[in-house]
Amino acid sequence: MNHIEKRIKNVKDNVSMVRLLKYYNLYPFTYETDDFQMRCPFHSNGKEQKQSSHVYNGKTFTCFTCGDKNNWDVLDFAKEKEQIEEFSEILRFFEQKFNLQKVAYDPREDFHEPKEKKSTDVTVFDLHKVLEKQIISMKKSLTLHRYAMLFYLIDLARDEENMDLMKKVQAKIRAIKKEAEVTSSAS
Repeated sequence: MNHIEKRIKNVKDNVSMVRLLKYYNLYPFTYETDDFQMRCPFHSNGKEQKQSSHVYNGKTFTCFTCGDKNNWDVLDFAKEKEQIEEFSEILRFFEQKFNLQKVAYDPREDFHEPKEKKSTDVTVFDLHKVLEKQIISMKKSLTLHRYAMLFYLIDLARDEENMDLMKKVQAKIRAIKKEAEVTSSAS
C-alpha cells in the first residue's frame, strides 16, 4: 500500500459519513443512526420539501435528485462541499479538521520500530506557514519574479510534502534577507 492509499484508508477508517455530516451541522437526528434519508445539502438550500438523499451504512451518500452524487464516500462529499479540486488538499483538510494522525511511510518500518514523532518536530505544513509569512513581509524588497518563484516553490514543496525542498527555499530566503541587510547597511 503506497503513501496516498494509506492516507485515504486513514480518512475512511476514522471519519464516517455521520461524523462528516455532524461537522457540517447536517446530521438530522439527535440519536445515532447510520442509515437514513435527508434533504440534499447541495441542491436544496434548505427549501427542499422531500428528503431526496440517502446515507447508507454511515459510509456513502447518494442524492437521487442531483443524479451525479451516487455512492459518494466522505472524500467525494467534502470535496464538493469545500469546493476543493486537489486530492492532496482534501486529504489535508481531513487530517487537520478531524485531527487525524499524519500517515508517514518509511520503507524501513518493516525492519525497525516506527520512529516516534517528537512534539518539537516541524512538519512541511508548519514550515510552509512560516515561510509564507516571511515572503509576504519581504514583498517590497523582492522583484515580482522572485516573489512569485518563492511562493511557487513553497507551495510545490507543501503539495509534494518535500521537506528537503522546503529547507532549500528557507535557506534561499535567509540569503535574500542577508543580501538585503548588506545592501541597506552599505547605503
